[in-house]
Amino acid sequence: MTLNVRRHLNGLPQPRADRWSVRAPLLSRFFKTERPALLAMQEVLPDQVRFVRESLGGTYGFVGRGRNARGGGEACPVFYDAARLELLDWRQTALSSTPEVPGSRSWASLFPRVMVSVLFRDCVTGVGFRAVNTHFDPCARGRVPTRPPSSVTRSRSTSIPWS
Repeated sequence: MTLNVRRHLNGLPQPRADRWSVRAPLLSRFFKTERPALLAMQEVLPDQVRFVRESLGGTYGFVGRGRNARGGGEACPVFYDAARLELLDWRQTALSSTPEVPGSRSWASLFPRVMVSVLFRDCVTGVGFRAVNTHFDPCARGRVPTRPPSSVTRSRSTSIPWS
């Protein structure tokens, strides 16, 4: 499952339906009902990461950190049910010409963007698979990137070798 949680915009006017105070209880009920084995999220702030983890419950883990240079701020975490999925490896890189430099940006992006690539093994079927989570820059519209983020994501998502 993938979900753009839509970061809360403290102090800025928003339609009622977009306010975190309105959305949070609905998301909590949704997570408790659906219980996704894998949940890739976008636009998640640190307090929202804590909220999602608490809403999902104790069997869930997550990987991913914020997009800024120190690992804070908006993130693209991948939550997973550890009773169902075994975490084998994961990596977060910047979607930029310097992918190993946290907080870096390139290609007409106004904000740093990240990609989280995760290797799992399904504990029920024994099948291994890779999950990739990212969030492209919605503000890049109208500017032509020198390299499209989608092609970078495709090539970098396989950077973690199977062990």
